[in-house]
Amino acid sequence: MANISFPWDTEPPDKWKIQFHYTRFLDPAVNYYSLAPEVQSYPEVQPDDDDSEDEPTQGGGFKYEDCPAIFGARFGYGPLRIAWDTNILIDYAKHGEQIWESDDFDPGEVGAHYRDELIALSEIMQLWLIRDIRIKMPGRQIFDARRRLPPAVLELRSWQLDHFQSALSCLELDRDIENNVPPFAPLPEGSPNDDWDRSLVEEAIATGCHVFLTGDIKLRKRNNPLAQSSRVKLLSPSELLDNLANAGELSLAKFGPYPAPDMHKWNHVMPAHESGYREH
Repeated sequence: MANISFPWDTEPPDKWKIQFHYTRFLDPAVNYYSLAPEVQSYPEVQPDDDDSEDEPTQGGGFKYEDCPAIFGARFGYGPLRIAWDTNILIDYAKHGEQIWESDDFDPGEVGAHYRDELIALSEIMQLWLIRDIRIKMPGRQIFDARRRLPPAVLELRSWQLDHFQSALSCLELDRDIENNVPPFAPLPEGSPNDDWDRSLVEEAIATGCHVFLTGDIKLRKRNNPLAQSSRVKLLSPSELLDNLANAGELSLAKFGPYPAPDMHKWNHVMPAHESGYREH
């Protein structure tokens, strides 16, 4: 009597293996660079003009399908990319030193809601130490502030941006994005804040960010349709932290290699605040 072989007992033919990922329903609205590296290799998502190389990994990444509140319908293992709005950069300039030098971060005399947001930002930065979280800010953000900030503050902001960008570029993280996505040009002088806000969200989408981090409620309301259509989340620090907590992601990575301590990114980002600027 012949043995009966059930489909789940045997290895499927290669042609079936190749097609299997189609059942994961790749969302055409999702930016290519926000996909997990393994998904970027699928033929149906390859850009025609892409000049891609193997992406280096730090370890400490995220399994996207385990955190849909942040990654939406994406799947696979990869980094979390967060674009910082200028107001988050300002908060870090003011409170960054306390974040790193105090075991129990206390932002001082501020309103209850703002206090919660600053504490959440502190917790996100502590997580950044041990996970593959890539903070992205375009250099052109400085042009938005140039019309209303004194020269000394502009110099501080520019110095901060240089350090955050160096934390990625020197390790060649996101080099595919740098090679294939030209930086957006500054908007014409006199452009209103609303135009700048939308343009910064558009650049975050184009550069593969999963989250645009901001404390500006009006920005989130105005740009929510754009973000939703592109599957990018507009979140405050407390909302991002809550979503990570709900997914069980506030500790070492549950999947992938264990990340080696990255002294390079620490040395660039940890001092990128007002006190660090005065001492450099």
